Amino acid sequence: MMTSQLLPPASVSRTPQSPVSSSSSFRIQHALAQRVHIPAHVYKHPAAILLELCSSIEELHQIIPLVIKNGLYEEHLFQTKLVSLFCRYNSLTEATRVFEPIKDKNNALYHTMLKGYAQNSSIFDGFSFFCRMMEDGVQPVVFNFTYLLKGCGENSLIRKGKEVHAQMILNGHEGDVYAMTCVVNMYAKCGLIDDAYKVFVRLPERDLVCWNTIIAGYAQNGFAGRSIELISQMQNEGLKPDIVTIISILPAVGNLGQLRVGKSVHGYVFRSGYEHLGNVATALVDMYLKCGSLRTGRVIFDKTNCKNVVSWNIMIDGYAQNEKTLVSWNTMILGYAQNGQITNALDLFRLMKAQNIEPDSFTMVSIIAAVTEFSTLRQAKWIHGLVTRTCLDKNVFVKTALVDMYAKCGAINTARKLFDLMDVRHITTWNAMIDGYGTHGYGMEAIKLFEAMEAGEIKPNSITCLCIISACSHSGFVEEGCQYFSKMKKEYEIEPTMDHYGAMVDLLGRSGRLTKAWDFIQNMPVEPGINVFGAMLGACKIHKNVELAEMAARKLFELNPNDGGYYVLLANIYATASMWDKVSEIRSKMEERGIRKTPGYSSVELEHEVHTFHSGSSWHSDSKKIYDFLEILINKIKDVGYVPSTGLVHEIEDDLLEQMVSTHSEKLAIAYGLLNTRPGTTIHIRKNLRVCGDCHNATKFISLVENREIIVRDLHRFHHFKNGICSCGDYCVSAPESTVSESSSTSIKKRIVSGVQPTGSIHLGNYLGAIKNWVSLQDKYETLFFIVDLHAITLPYDVQQLSKATRDTAALYLACGVDTSKASVFVQSHVRAHVELMWLLSSAAPIGWLNKMIQFKEKSRKAGDENVGVALLTYPVLMASDILLYQSDLVPVGEDQKQHLELTRELAERVNHLYGGRKWKKLGGRGGSIFKVPEPLIPPAGARVMSLTDGLSKMSKSATSDMSRINLLDSKDAIANKIKRCKTDSFPVLEFDNADRPECNNLLSIYQIITNRTKEEVAQECQDMNWGTFKTVLTDALIDHLHPIQTRYEEITSDAGYLDQILAEGASKASDIADVTLNNVYQAMGFLKR
Repeated sequence: MMTSQLLPPASVSRTPQSPVSSSSSFRIQHALAQRVHIPAHVYKHPAAILLELCSSIEELHQIIPLVIKNGLYEEHLFQTKLVSLFCRYNSLTEATRVFEPIKDKNNALYHTMLKGYAQNSSIFDGFSFFCRMMEDGVQPVVFNFTYLLKGCGENSLIRKGKEVHAQMILNGHEGDVYAMTCVVNMYAKCGLIDDAYKVFVRLPERDLVCWNTIIAGYAQNGFAGRSIELISQMQNEGLKPDIVTIISILPAVGNLGQLRVGKSVHGYVFRSGYEHLGNVATALVDMYLKCGSLRTGRVIFDKTNCKNVVSWNIMIDGYAQNEKTLVSWNTMILGYAQNGQITNALDLFRLMKAQNIEPDSFTMVSIIAAVTEFSTLRQAKWIHGLVTRTCLDKNVFVKTALVDMYAKCGAINTARKLFDLMDVRHITTWNAMIDGYGTHGYGMEAIKLFEAMEAGEIKPNSITCLCIISACSHSGFVEEGCQYFSKMKKEYEIEPTMDHYGAMVDLLGRSGRLTKAWDFIQNMPVEPGINVFGAMLGACKIHKNVELAEMAARKLFELNPNDGGYYVLLANIYATASMWDKVSEIRSKMEERGIRKTPGYSSVELEHEVHTFHSGSSWHSDSKKIYDFLEILINKIKDVGYVPSTGLVHEIEDDLLEQMVSTHSEKLAIAYGLLNTRPGTTIHIRKNLRVCGDCHNATKFISLVENREIIVRDLHRFHHFKNGICSCGDYCVSAPESTVSESSSTSIKKRIVSGVQPTGSIHLGNYLGAIKNWVSLQDKYETLFFIVDLHAITLPYDVQQLSKATRDTAALYLACGVDTSKASVFVQSHVRAHVELMWLLSSAAPIGWLNKMIQFKEKSRKAGDENVGVALLTYPVLMASDILLYQSDLVPVGEDQKQHLELTRELAERVNHLYGGRKWKKLGGRGGSIFKVPEPLIPPAGARVMSLTDGLSKMSKSATSDMSRINLLDSKDAIANKIKRCKTDSFPVLEFDNADRPECNNLLSIYQIITNRTKEEVAQECQDMNWGTFKTVLTDALIDHLHPIQTRYEEITSDAGYLDQILAEGASKASDIADVTLNNVYQAMGFLKR
């Protein structure tokens, strides 16, 4: 055997020589941009030398001021070097800031930027920049193509790779050995090893690098024998294997179990002096162990000086494979399961069964843990059946593992059935079931189970306490969770761990008690950990509290500066608050530090195959069907009220925004599940991150229109969607409408606008049925109340009374409790932007939309065409202007106003589409949506106050008799007279809710509300009264209740200057908001700037 040979002689077929000449004259030289003359004082400057020596992004930031100070920033040398260094340190944002302003960009700058995009960003960004480079007239060089090829290979983008290959041929690089070696590597990485070989054999010259590439390609694609054959051919061409060749071929030899060949390779390694290299020694150990030579592998391992985790794992695995006992099998399966290598654990278990090794209870607990991570019900049932067949289903630990598995696979009812069938339960059994209930959102069941355990002989441990507190957190049982935290220390003498503290912060924060949660953190007896501040930041996201979010994020970035999840969470909080400059700042920090967002994906299992989807992905074989079906599905749920949430994305056209949101991974997985299952089948979805608010909302609607149950397991819990409702009660994705955050002063408040016509008179039904509720909104929202006097002229009106009625209505609202320190009160006509915007909106409002308005049809029919002006037809556009002018988030609406709000929403979307997005940006605007699309707010149902003369008719100002209603400004005598003469009945006892006694129920209800008492209390007080006695009591109560309102009204109206000042201040505040919107609309519609 010749000493230069790596392998022993073998009869292998030689690869035919390429017909292309191997002369170097065929090699294509790389195209270079025209060189730029660099003066000596520039490249010899100390700043240039410092840039050459720069070794980190921190050092670079220190050198840049020196460059600018010395006036060198505009020099091509420094610009190119800065771009190159920023790309090297994975800060593309800063590289772009240097690159874009340069007027005369040379080719080298483009090539450097492309390299940065290809290596540090997504490959698609690299392709986008390459296209831009071509549009700018820059001639690509061979290295441009190799950067893109590398990204295509790493991401298995075979189609893109072939396009790059074609461009290389068109640009004359087919004879470049280096370039074509990159093509070989790309095809091999994409699994097309035959195509890789076709390119390889056509090379005019084949150096050691291209031989190593094709050898490694065959080895990595499972063709170990072919890779060994190629080694012989390479040697026959006079090339000697190097370290790369050795490391590529040794795994192939091991996989084939060819010990003779392996020893030959080892001999070559020894003769070449490679044996002392750590990676070569590790590859030799792995080869000997796979060939069954445990002793030789151990000798090489012991002689290795630089042992690492990889070499230790190979040695341990070798012992497990070569000296297998049941213990070693169990150890390996459990090790794989606990380290997330689920497929390996299952493969090893199947191999164990194939070798007729009977599993024991420890084996089953380990493999059940692996199946649990898959979270697929089919696998769960398979392993359950296996447990039963091996007669291990009576073992308490195996049974506990099954309970935990079913709970984590979405089958919580099956888990409970198994739990109930157990004769003996360990503490871990109770913990698994309580935790299962908690993650599914069944907090009350978790509490009942915990109480049942307390009543028995088994006492809670630290894990039990954590499970029950977490269960309370998921379901909003704040008081109960706090009690359990207190009990664990006082009754069970369990010292809280960091997990318990994190659960408590989550419990308080998720419920809106953000101040208490922060105080809890500050008073912890130990230094808070990452999970504690992480829970706080998550709660701030739900309740939109920017101030506390920044404080929590600051701590998180100190404790764990490289976790991208927290950066993304803070950026989303800023986006919700429309703080786009802060969002950009966070993204820049992530790029500077090389922090990447974890890509989200969702999966669904169908017919023994798991299908995984990423947001907007299109590589699934059924992509077209999925997207077509999803488009139909989105339209169906829109018809029943779904509105896409696009608030987290900025400066993108609305139709693109909606398209992005509509193709989130959860929606794609659900659509595929619906397409491929029978009607009524439950769909199980697995999400690797927390489910987003829009997908959560959409899934509720999908479950309704498709009549399906959809179970989604996200990073933290399960969501059971059925009949339009989620088991979490929306508690995990948004702040409950009924919950006001304690720190609302620092939270971003939503804006509400509400208008009322100037009637000048408000009766008790208006006040108790609506105004009290509306006034309460000012504590939770940013509110604007205005008197819509422009609406009052759509029908014939009393000119003399309009001004007085407007002032009286404003005064009454203030008297009823509108607080001008919290809400703005103004008159509609005092803000001229209302009318201006109405005219602009009219140009975009189709006349057919207005003709369909029900109120126009009814009122025009009653008044007659000759008595109705055009204003009655167009006033819905004015109402839309009232709402959109203030970028309202919510609008309180009753049944008769829903159609008007729907018109407003459609008009906003129409204008956004016609004039917003990029069209607006091209005109110098900020781009994106011009108007915020408002949501309806259905206030809590107020009291339904009926007429005093007819208990079946609603109290109304349109009733012919004034005796039918109590007006808020009625005198004491008027109130007494109306109550005295109101309609009653002849029954002896006063009682609620008797359908035959509507008047009795109405009067008792009025008394109950104005005295702020319960029905039971009023019924007990009045049951022995006759009508005469009760009417006297009711009259006194009404007078007492209305007296403060009347007194306040007199105070306001007696000081005309005070009311004028309030209305002027309100109009001024409203104008500040309205003018911004109006100017944006003028700009977007192309008007000349004032």
